Amino acid sequence: MNTKRMTIPVALGTMAAMLTVAAPAGAAGSATVTNAADSGEGTLRSALAAGATNITVAVPEITIASTLQYTGSEALVINGGGAVVKGNGLKATLFQSAGGADVTINNMTFDDGGNFGVNAGGGYGLHFATTANQTGKMTIDLDNVTVQGVGGHGIYVDDSGGSPATVVLNVTDVLVDRAGIGGFDQDGIRVDETGDGNINFRAHKSQFTAAGADGVELDEAGAGDVNFGVSNVVLTRNGDYCEGQSISNPEDPLCVEEGELDLDDGFDIDEADSGSVRGFVGDVVASNNFDEGLDFDEAGSGGFDVTITDVVAEGNVDEGIKMSEEDAGRTWVAMADVRVNNGKNDAMAIEESGPGNLYAYMVDVDATGNDGIGLVAEQLDAGSGIAIPTASNLGEVELEGVDLG
Repeated sequence: MNTKRMTIPVALGTMAAMLTVAAPAGAAGSATVTNAADSGEGTLRSALAAGATNITVAVPEITIASTLQYTGSEALVINGGGAVVKGNGLKATLFQSAGGADVTINNMTFDDGGNFGVNAGGGYGLHFATTANQTGKMTIDLDNVTVQGVGGHGIYVDDSGGSPATVVLNVTDVLVDRAGIGGFDQDGIRVDETGDGNINFRAHKSQFTAAGADGVELDEAGAGDVNFGVSNVVLTRNGDYCEGQSISNPEDPLCVEEGELDLDDGFDIDEADSGSVRGFVGDVVASNNFDEGLDFDEAGSGGFDVTITDVVAEGNVDEGIKMSEEDAGRTWVAMADVRVNNGKNDAMAIEESGPGNLYAYMVDVDATGNDGIGLVAEQLDAGSGIAIPTASNLGEVELEGVDLG
């Protein structure tokens, strides 16, 4: 991966600082895990059950027979020390925090060992849930964490109860591999926010590979925004669950959309209410995903403000980069040093179907060598559109309601 230094505009740098949240401090009670058994004195399970909030794991491996549960609301820190939590085909969630607590986990692996196949089921790797009436923020910080071989979502941040809280997920040096392999629409990372709060997501030096559905999916169904910063990240070979499902049941309604298999993306953002989508993607590889590489959708009255720089989107089955804004609100996207090649469809699609304006600025963008068109840019309602490529090779271009500057 290209790791050259990037210069991020001041506004985006400010947003990145906003998304960076310090780890919880001031643990109420400490515990050291000295017993590698599933339960009993000195185990991780007993420390969680006792309400310890600063836990150090001093054993190399723990095999569990049921979900590890933290039910407290106080901030929790787990210093994993390189430990591996194994489910060995448990097909249940490996770790769950259900009380809306801030949680920090570092230097730890969660592995259910699964190559489960379609319809095999399975729980999540890590599950963090808000409470129904939670306010403020729930912040999850993961550093040097691996989640692999789980049937459900690899990492699930869950505000599906519609609380007004903002959910914050920061991941650094995280690997999610072979998540979502046992059921439909199960992602490497999934964040659901259905109330008035925002999703704040930051990923750095991380990889999301071979998920059954999206490598990363951020779903904001309420009035809040999606704020994101993604840098030095790989998203590859995600989204093939339904391709496997089609072998055993090719007409499964879950897996068929408009007569075609419903395959999934490297990085998917869905914002469905009045909030906006704001953020940057830099130094990222989104390759060989079974639908889009980057797929950003905004269906409410908000808009897009997105910067994409130093990105390679190669070999994806659908568009390498797609942005769709369906209601009132502008679409503003800037791209620099972007390669979208060897895809099986159009390279890039930017669509504004509401009354807002579309602005697309492209510097050093190569969108050649794909099976479809280099750029599709459309403004389909009241409003104007302009696409300005500089030092770029877009190949064939299809424009509707958009001028080429």
